[in-house]
Amino acid sequence: MSLSYKQLARYPEVFLRVSGTTKDMFDEVVEKLKPLWEKEVKGVYKRPGRNFKMPLEDIVLMALIYYRTYTTMIWLGFLFNLNGSTVSRLILRVEPLLARIMTINKNRELSEGELQACLIDATEQKTQRPSTEDQKPFYSGKKNKAAG
Repeated sequence: MSLSYKQLARYPEVFLRVSGTTKDMFDEVVEKLKPLWEKEVKGVYKRPGRNFKMPLEDIVLMALIYYRTYTTMIWLGFLFNLNGSTVSRLILRVEPLLARIMTINKNRELSEGELQACLIDATEQKTQRPSTEDQKPFYSGKKNKAAG
């Protein structure tokens, strides 16, 4: 079983939480996108092999989930029953068309406050070790304390 627009559209509240848009807004975006997709992607696809079998609604949903969560392509591929590289290619094809219709917020930078919350102090700390013969498992091998 894989995630699809038809399945998710039955649950409007879940759809909003997963994609970041309402179902009605999503449908409006897809309707505006269809002529562009047919003309600029499907119309210029001249290579032999498979055509796009995935519905446009699923491709747009996948792109919106990606922009909302910035999860890996492999995970999205697992959700939509695709290969991670296929997910990447589809998102790269639909992104410029989506950018013409709606604003895509690609804020991938952390603010100073968010960055401070993410920093972890990973310097070596002194720990209390046994002073008896049982010290061997706790011995790190370093002779001098770190400077500073």
